[in-house]
Amino acid sequence: MHTDDMSDTSSCRGSCIRGGGGSCPNEVRCSLQPCLNHPVCREYGLQPQWILDCNNGVCMTCTAHFRGELVFVYGMRQCPLCNKQKNGTHVQMQCSEKHSVCIQCFSHPWDPSVLGTEPTPQQFACEPFSESLADAEHNEVLLETWKQNLPHHYQKYKKELHGFTYARAESLRDAKQALLHCPSCGGASPWTSEE
Repeated sequence: MHTDDMSDTSSCRGSCIRGGGGSCPNEVRCSLQPCLNHPVCREYGLQPQWILDCNNGVCMTCTAHFRGELVFVYGMRQCPLCNKQKNGTHVQMQCSEKHSVCIQCFSHPWDPSVLGTEPTPQQFACEPFSESLADAEHNEVLLETWKQNLPHHYQKYKKELHGFTYARAESLRDAKQALLHCPSCGGASPWTSEE
């Protein structure tokens, strides 16, 4: 069992998130740990160790989408989605034939080159926010001042953010739809349906 008063600071146990007032109580800053499905979720899967501990080693995103750890297979394989013979990491489907899909096709919903970068208020003339949780109130004041003083910039930001959010949701929906069943045989897939 893990405790919040830990001497090993190499992996985070969430002391700062769970009642630590937003700051890490350890002298040496702890580091986020990769999800077991890290080849798919990449930087989104870097989590405090206590979250991984609560979810059998996987991040919240992978818990929601796959309900657990994926099975990775390696080597030269034909991907049924891109129809390319690839040497590398593949995600095994849950079908009886144990077909696989290349990591690029399977992780498409998290691919930053597909999703782009979420717009920020700072791209629309808002002053930079502080990274500190202690400055949250100050950041709110900056945001409200920006909205009042530069409403046309705020409206542009809202439009860009809405477009980005919609495109991301559509990309995820399309990718999940393509992977709800094994593309080779129609069998089970690690992606969970939303039914």
